[in-house]
Amino acid sequence: MKTYSMPQYIDSYAQLMWFEIDEVMPFVACFGAGTMLHQMSPMLAIGSVITWYYMKHKRQSLDGSLLHMLFWWGFMGLNKVFKNGLMREWIE
Repeated sequence: MKTYSMPQYIDSYAQLMWFEIDEVMPFVACFGAGTMLHQMSPMLAIGSVITWYYMKHKRQSLDGSLLHMLFWWGFMGLNKVFKNGLMREWIE
């Protein structure tokens, strides 16, 4: 009989060394911006700081808290019915 390894958590993000893939994305975005702007050193430093703060926030809060904050600050909509994420009261 052939044995298979089962992942411990089915819904976990993919790993890149010891980082989860969503933790690496701020650094990769700053790396790309630094390449395009010819400002590699400052953007790598900024990317490292943003990644560190994101990892710290992610470890201390519940899943989905970043998406909740983006919705609350108005950067993304709730769904197709409620287009305006900044509207706090409905007055008829």
